[in-house]
This record gives sequence, structure tokens and C-alpha cells, in this order.
Amino acid sequence: MKLFLQTFIYLVIFYSVHTYGQDTISVYFDFSQHKLSDSEINEIFSIPTKYDLSDLDSVHFIGLSDSIDDLNTNIKLSEKRARNVAKYAERIIPKNIYKSPF
Repeated sequence: MKLFLQTFIYLVIFYSVHTYGQDTISVYFDFSQHKLSDSEINEIFSIPTKYDLSDLDSVHFIGLSDSIDDLNTNIKLSEKRARNVAKYAERIIPKNIYKSPF
């Protein structure tokens, strides 16, 4: 009975991680910039060679910034960063996948 319970728990954990897993891909920017460098653009375009995109059900773009500027400037910068990455990533993400605006 103990072996059965351990096996069952393992299978539940394995299934939930495998089925509901999440990958996070980071893109880096220079300070106070929202434009992507050539190396980061190449990194975005290499995603299909590193990940199986056929299992995607949604993609969310989250832009972040540092705390050097004021709050309003950082919010605008974060949105520009997320939108800029989304602009490039939309070329490689299958059309039927939900994409958050940022």
C-alpha cells in the first residue's frame, strides 16, 4: 500500500508538472532602452529550435524596468519593452495561440 501511494503521488506530480509546466524566457535591454539588440532578436528567433511550440496555449509578455527613473517613465518603458518583444515573437508563435498584449 505504501509503494502504491508513493507511486501515485509521483505520477500526480509528474503529470501536473509536465501538463501545466511553464517556461520563462528573459530578454535583456540596455538601461532606459526599449529597443532590442541584434543578439536578443536572434535569441527570440532561436526559440523554436529550443522549445516545442506545438504545446503552447498562451504566451504572456511582461515588461520590467529598473527603479532609476520615476514611476510613470518606468511604466511606459516596461510597456514598450513588452510590446517590442511581442512584435518579434509574433513571427514565430503559431497563429492560434493566445498572446497577451503585454
